[in-house]
Amino acid sequence: MKNKYRNILVSAIIICLGFSSIAFGQSDIPRGDRSPVFLDSTNPEPPLITVAVNTTPTPGAIFLSNFGWGYGEADPHLLILNNDGSIIQKKYLQATTGTGFRMQTNGTLSFYSESEQKFYILDSNLNTIKTVGATNGYQTDDHELVYLPNGNYILIALTHRQQDMSPITPGGSELATIVGNIIQEYDENGNIVFEWLTDHHFKITDVTHVDLTTDRIDYCHANAVDVDHDGNLLLSSRHLDEITKINRTTGEIIWRWGGKNNQFTFINDTLGFSHQHSIRVIPNGNYILFDNGNFHNPPVSRVCEYIIDTASMTATLVREFRHSPDLYSLAMGSIQYLDNGNWLIGWGSNSSVAVTEVTPSGETVLEMSMPNGDVSYRAYKFPWQKPLSAVNETSVNTVSVMCYPNPSSSIFHVEYELSTPETVTISVVDCLGRIVSIENEIRSSIGKNKHTVDISGFPNGVYKCILSTQGQKIWTTIIKQ
Repeated sequence: MKNKYRNILVSAIIICLGFSSIAFGQSDIPRGDRSPVFLDSTNPEPPLITVAVNTTPTPGAIFLSNFGWGYGEADPHLLILNNDGSIIQKKYLQATTGTGFRMQTNGTLSFYSESEQKFYILDSNLNTIKTVGATNGYQTDDHELVYLPNGNYILIALTHRQQDMSPITPGGSELATIVGNIIQEYDENGNIVFEWLTDHHFKITDVTHVDLTTDRIDYCHANAVDVDHDGNLLLSSRHLDEITKINRTTGEIIWRWGGKNNQFTFINDTLGFSHQHSIRVIPNGNYILFDNGNFHNPPVSRVCEYIIDTASMTATLVREFRHSPDLYSLAMGSIQYLDNGNWLIGWGSNSSVAVTEVTPSGETVLEMSMPNGDVSYRAYKFPWQKPLSAVNETSVNTVSVMCYPNPSSSIFHVEYELSTPETVTISVVDCLGRIVSIENEIRSSIGKNKHTVDISGFPNGVYKCILSTQGQKIWTTIIKQ
């Protein structure tokens, strides 16, 4: 009876969402890029992780959140894994998918609950601290939650409005629902400090490969936000094939890269990017992204690093990784720059490989897969130590840390607040992952503490300041100039 119910459920989802190879060659896939199918087992087990390569990967723990894709059925879990695939910690998610599972800069963990349409903030024992989401009547989008060193956080929300499309495109609906996006930044108390609406800056006709005659048009489909080195925002919009740089003070567009409004000449790259994800700025100032490649011929996914030159308006491809044999991820996917220069790649909807870690020379040093049909929206790697107990864990994991002045030319102050007395370690790590400064056994009291770090002798560049407490590491980015 249970199998019969599952088959009916899968068939209904396939019929309703147009789940076919023809549809999947296009952009009209479900909002959120997912069609989850749940087992809801009485005794749920996490997926079996298979490790094909494990030579010299970067130390740390892999963060994944599995769910069923297409015909696949799964018991969704939050997973923290060793490089050998063994489970450090896990959490079963009943009747929901948990996407974007990761560690934030303040040391807490987060994931998006598809059923509840909000982000859960967890301590290091995977216990809920609180939930956050969009306000002002907007629906929280599942793609991005970014905590900033100053305690603020940024997320993406969905906007919906009605528009007559018949004057814009032949056969357009007279009452189409237009789905856009809004970037919202909140302070640590949940107050909005910045909003940016796609409807105010993009045209519906900027979209690529989307049918404008349907009754529902998801013309932007924002899927990633990052803060550039100058403090302005980078936005990835899948359905525009575009990366947009946004002035975080005025909201004006600084430049547009890719898509119909591309302002840059691609160098060393005849493909460009198509339906991309996971735009990120890395310590050397370059940009990396996951190129899904939906409309490459033939479709193929890869990860890329570019130098953007705004004087010559060029985007030069300086590093690329394509799996051998080629992989194609119709949707989702991620890339993370690790401190030693390696890339951690999450292959999104391609269920044959889940995670690959590669060196700057292109050598694969780690590769993991899950059972056929299980996928993870993104994959991350972070330094991690399993908590020994839950004692005082919530207070430790919600500790706030701020470094200032930033940028700095000589010294900076690390200000942090603890709810219990503790001995901490403060270290500074360069972009190659080398510890360049460390101070151990710093006795700290309840409440606010401040410690000064001298970086006057360091070369200019980007560093990480890591505050280590019992069972926890919290880091912020520091710029020396």
